[in-house]
Amino acid sequence: MQHDPPGGMSIAVFALALLFTDICFAATPCGIDDEEYAVYSAVLFPETDGGQQVSVPNSSDLLRTPSSLAGIWPGPYAVSSSTMTISAKVSEGKDTALLKNFNRKNTQACQIEGSRLTAALPKHNRNHVHVSYNAETKKQENFAGGLIQLSRVGFNQGKTEAVVEVHAIYDSEAGIGYRVFLQKTASDGKWRVQDVVKTRQF
Repeated sequence: MQHDPPGGMSIAVFALALLFTDICFAATPCGIDDEEYAVYSAVLFPETDGGQQVSVPNSSDLLRTPSSLAGIWPGPYAVSSSTMTISAKVSEGKDTALLKNFNRKNTQACQIEGSRLTAALPKHNRNHVHVSYNAETKKQENFAGGLIQLSRVGFNQGKTEAVVEVHAIYDSEAGIGYRVFLQKTASDGKWRVQDVVKTRQF
């Protein structure tokens, strides 16, 4: 009876182990909860001063976001399926626990689920968001609005305040980024933008 060489066996076992590891890694839940998706919606589709979210009647119309978020718009655009890895310095006047939670969550990339993001968006705007699983492909397609990258959302202990990083990448040489601070309104439970800090522009 012939036996496979030990070396061949080791290679086969190693290959299977790698395959199993990849499968398990892909199946690992990333932990983005519904509250984070609600924050994403509040940033991508900010409400007007009257508390109304503006609908997009057609793909050629870009919504008017607050001037503090110039360059980020909720018109037709693509959202990267992976969150960015980023950290924030503790700044004066900001909740330390909020920023620590933000930093802890953003040490590694996490997958954004397209179906859950869509469900969190206003119904009249859901057709104007596409989750992109290949950033380079979307850049080549020249998708309207560029590519939007989001971080994980940091919360304070009571989940009444939140912070998220959002970047708009138009091409390899043009883009802008903001750190957005939000507060949850007690009366209706909705997230609203309170403060915006520009973090990058290129």
